[in-house]
Order: sequence, then C-alpha cells, then structure tokens
Amino acid sequence: MCVYLRRKTFPPSLTLPALAAQLEKAWYSGGFAFSGEYAPIERKISQLNLPFLQSLDGELDQLQSLPGNASLSPSVQNSPGGTGAGGTLSASPRASSSQGHQSSPSGTVLFLFRETACLDFENQVLKHVKNPETVRTIRWHPIGNDDDEAFDFGNGNSQLLSRYFGKSVDTISLRWMNVRNFSLKDLPGLKKLSLIGLDAESFEDQTFDLQLPNLVSLTLDCTCPPERGFTESLRSCPRIQSFLAYKYWSPSDVSELGPLELPNCVKFTWQRGDGLKKLKLWLPRVFFASLDHNFDLEDVEFLHGGDWGDVREQSDFYLSVAECWRLKTRELVEKCQRIVDIRGMPFVGGSGGQDGRRTTQGSTGSHGGGNSEFMVA
Repeated sequence: MCVYLRRKTFPPSLTLPALAAQLEKAWYSGGFAFSGEYAPIERKISQLNLPFLQSLDGELDQLQSLPGNASLSPSVQNSPGGTGAGGTLSASPRASSSQGHQSSPSGTVLFLFRETACLDFENQVLKHVKNPETVRTIRWHPIGNDDDEAFDFGNGNSQLLSRYFGKSVDTISLRWMNVRNFSLKDLPGLKKLSLIGLDAESFEDQTFDLQLPNLVSLTLDCTCPPERGFTESLRSCPRIQSFLAYKYWSPSDVSELGPLELPNCVKFTWQRGDGLKKLKLWLPRVFFASLDHNFDLEDVEFLHGGDWGDVREQSDFYLSVAECWRLKTRELVEKCQRIVDIRGMPFVGGSGGQDGRRTTQGSTGSHGGGNSEFMVA
C-alpha cells in the first residue's frame, strides 16, 4: 500500500508579521506539528537571520487570506540580515487589508529566536517591539546556530520583561534551549507558562524561580527543573488550576519528590516520571489526578495540609494510574478516602462495582462526585 502525504503550500513571499503568524499556527495551534508546515517557515526565518519576529494585532485571524495576498517587503528581501522596522514589523497594504475581514484586537505574538540576544536584550529586541502593550504571547523558539548558548535571565533581563510586558503578556513558552538565572516574576498578567524540552542539564546554574501569583496553567513537557527551586516556585504560584508534568526525568539520585503544593489545582497530571519512586502532593481541591505510566512509582502521599494551612473540606477526586506497576493501589485508597474512583489498574478490596473498582455512588465531593457514570479514559 502506498501512502501519500500532502504538503501544505507555502507562499514564496510573506510579510514578516505574517511569517510570525504562520509559525504560531504551525507549531502552537493545538494538535500535532508537521514538518511539512513548519520547516519551510523556519528555513525562511533562518535565512533572514533575525533575532525576533512579531505578528501584527489581529494577524492570526487573517491567516486564511494570507497565501493569496501576502508579500515580503523589498527592503527585507534585499537584506537577509536586516531588522528594519519597515520590513520586520509592518505588513504591506495588500496583506493588512483583506476584504470582508476586520482585524480583531487579539494581541500579538513575539518570537525570540536567539539565545545570544540576552547579551543586549533591550537594544537588540525590546526597543524594536511595536506597541508592547499589545503583546499577549512571548515564545522563546530557538532557530539558528546558538545551540551551545544559554539565554541568561539575569543581568536585569527578567526585570526588562516585567517593565515592557508585565501587564500585557498572558502566555509564555520556552522550548528546547538552555537557560541561566531562570526567573519569571513581576508579571501580573501571566496566566499560562509552558516549558518544553528543558531537561536537568538545560538549567545550567540550577536556578529555577517562579513568582507568578496569577498563573493558572503550568506545563512541564520533557522538562526537569531543579527540585528545590521547583517546589518553592509552586508555593509562589498558588492559583495554578491546571498542572501537567510529562517526562520529568530527575537525576538518578533523586527518587522522592515533594511536597508539591497546589492549593487551587483541579486537574493534576504527572506522567512518565521515570526513576521517581515516591511523590508527595497537597491537592485539596483536585477533581482529576492522572499518574499514568509512572513505571517506578511505589508510593503516593496525598497530604492533609501544606504551607497554606489545612483545608477542612477537601474535594473527592478521580484517579488514573495506568501502568503504575509498582504502586500499591489498595494501600493508597485506604490512606486517602478522597479517591472516589480509580482507573487504569485492577482495584482490590474496594467497595461497589462488579469488577472491584471503587465507585462514586454515595460520594458528596465538592465537584459532584455523586455522578457514578463519570468515566476517565
């Protein structure tokens, strides 16, 4: 059988703001990212040798009209290394005025491509950003030849982020890069933070400091921050509601982690934490906790209190433990009476359910645990 993969057509010329919007769509619009979509965009960016790109306000809403109307300004075509405002941050009239489609105030995306930009962050990048108050998303997305470099958040760079984008930015992401003096604070508008591919060695000086009181979503994908800074940072981000850690591969000498204190988290996911044997969690308001595919995990302790004090009425919750072969599920449920249903592994000694699972009947959890038909995939 022969399978043909259709590659998306990539227009030969685009304004740079449209190029940034296309990169956002190819990598970050949800689902899988396909090389046939993002590779041509990244090649173009690499050829232009730019330290950053910024989309225009509303540009993401105009992607459907870009292929037929977009053009790269001549000044940029003739100077691949240039970063002039005319080419880098402004669209041609044809690209910015699509018929029948009005630009919406959705905010702009700022891509940072070079780790070495930290050496003169304000002059190389920040002073050239148009209308910083419209920037809603900042993405460190390395493209180029800085593989052995690290972005240094010290030397005042963290403070510069706060000064330029403290109230406007609500999403920040970093992917596959090294960092030093990693610190994010004084960003009251920040709601979502994603770290992708920052393993233990990526934090070159073992610094990890988050002080984000309004953060509601934290994603650690193939990311392993230093243990001490990690647990302390969670205490400084008390409003996190959604937490995901995938492939937190800690150093070989670390087999126990915690306590992880998330007083307002309702959805907690910790998967593929290879090497980790014990996990301590304080999740007084959690509704669903997934511990799937933690092959070495032997014990999980759901604490009754943390730095924020004991919570008398803690929520009941659903637990998934698929392929946690070493986890003693019976002992876990006996110790934590909040678990109303457990999936992914046979449950021995539970009440209710013909297959021995503990069911939700009779539960009075704060998230409607009485619904016995609730199923966790």
